[in-house]
Amino acid sequence: MGTYPKSDFPTVGEFAFFPATAHSQVPSSMKIKSAMYSRYKSHVTYKGLLGIAPSSAVTFISQLFGGSISDKEIDSVVVF
Repeated sequence: MGTYPKSDFPTVGEFAFFPATAHSQVPSSMKIKSAMYSRYKSHVTYKGLLGIAPSSAVTFISQLFGGSISDKEIDSVVVF
């Protein structure tokens, strides 16, 4: 996970939310593979949001999405 400007992602109170990416095995279905492939990472990935408290505790984990979705799309879909 890279470093992101704080203003790019939502905050709720003192909690900040950041995008997270995890690599996955390559699915055999081309349809699923295309939905999960991240051009930026050049791998099949899952993406989601993590909520982080000021104490560095993880306080929220969103549902996972295929790697082809953008961070901004995740931000518009995830309900806090």
